[in-house]
Amino acid sequence: MNVYLFSGIYIAIFSIFDRFITSSLVKKIYRILVMIPTFLISAFHGNISVDYISYRDIFNAVRITPLLQAIQNFNIEPGYLLLNKFVGLFTDDFVGVLFIVTLINLGIFYRLFNKYSDNFALSLLLLISFGSYYVSFNLIRQYLAASILILAVMSIEKGFSRYLMWVLIASTFHSSALLMIIIYPILNLRILKIRDFIFYSIGILMLFLTVIFASNFIGFITQFMYQGYLNSNAFGISIGNELNVLVRPIFVGLYVALLNRNIDQSSLIDRIGINSIFLLFCFLLLSTQIKMIERLSYFFAPYMTVYLPKLNSRFNNIIYQFLMDILLIILCLIFIILTQRNDIFLLP
Repeated sequence: MNVYLFSGIYIAIFSIFDRFITSSLVKKIYRILVMIPTFLISAFHGNISVDYISYRDIFNAVRITPLLQAIQNFNIEPGYLLLNKFVGLFTDDFVGVLFIVTLINLGIFYRLFNKYSDNFALSLLLLISFGSYYVSFNLIRQYLAASILILAVMSIEKGFSRYLMWVLIASTFHSSALLMIIIYPILNLRILKIRDFIFYSIGILMLFLTVIFASNFIGFITQFMYQGYLNSNAFGISIGNELNVLVRPIFVGLYVALLNRNIDQSSLIDRIGINSIFLLFCFLLLSTQIKMIERLSYFFAPYMTVYLPKLNSRFNNIIYQFLMDILLIILCLIFIILTQRNDIFLLP
């Protein structure tokens, strides 16, 4: 049995019983146990991803280079450089970096699920299936930034300054996180309000125009930067994704539409959930023209993992809640089965 499918089934079993646990102590133990397979796979997956060797070489070089010289010589974000330097103080094994990165990623997701999810295990199952968690094996810096951005989104109620602080920290691991500065007002929109609906409509029009003129847009950008990427299909600037990349956001959107009576537009969780699904769809649609844009979609994937179980919880009948959880569990396992043949991340 594929290790990803085994992990999915393991988490699915926990998901079935999650809602029925009431003891706070049992919940803590239960939630730690459910995360163990994901943690082990993530921290000790070894050389199975395209960029593994590149990141390992960066670690080996940074580890033996004086800090100031490393800052001058290596063209990587300072946060990730310092993380490598810190790990290098204790070990010369790149697994140490993967261990710390996994600890940060899953630690943040633990906090997200623990605070906002009504079915912790189901949120984790959604993360490893529809949430594309396993791309963190390859896009280490990008996904680390995406995880830290969760802390920014969780702090929206405390104002823009706190949000900005976390965005800037995330950008020290991947500069693309700065995109979230202009995303800030979008996350709080209420699509049912006329003003916000107009804003949405303008955004959809701009997205449509961007898709049409994608090649012109890339031609302009690569006059000034990323010239080397333009000639390499591996970086996904000169090619686009297939349309099946839209399956995830369309499915999630349809699920939310199905449970539209459970939506509470006055709730910040609902607004972030709905708007992040919309943004996920937008960036994946753009990726059908420019494949690299798919990487930006990972900034918006985490929030559906807590929002879908939240919608299930708004049924007054516990039986309905349970049945909708089972439906999501089945769909997650089907998705894992259909996508487990990705040989980039295939474990022995």
